[in-house]
Amino acid sequence: MKKKPISQSPSQSTLISTPVTEPNPLDFPTAIREVIAGERLTKLSWKDPQTVVQLSNNRLQICLPKNDYTPCDLIISDGDLMGEDWVVV
Repeated sequence: MKKKPISQSPSQSTLISTPVTEPNPLDFPTAIREVIAGERLTKLSWKDPQTVVQLSNNRLQICLPKNDYTPCDLIISDGDLMGEDWVVV
């Protein structure tokens, strides 16, 4: 697995050009290990597959297309914790 810089936010063009292919759904603990390793994630249950979660500035952040991919702190819900539909993008 190729490591990516953790503290660097991806550019908008990088996020847009990264489609989810061949989903391999993960549970939350496994997904968090992937984020720590530098991967970006999305959830299959989210309406927009371009929405991603990443570790940025030592915080778990979400980047939404409707906000021009500006990273915002992710507030984790029960659905996130119990979800088994996290995928690496």
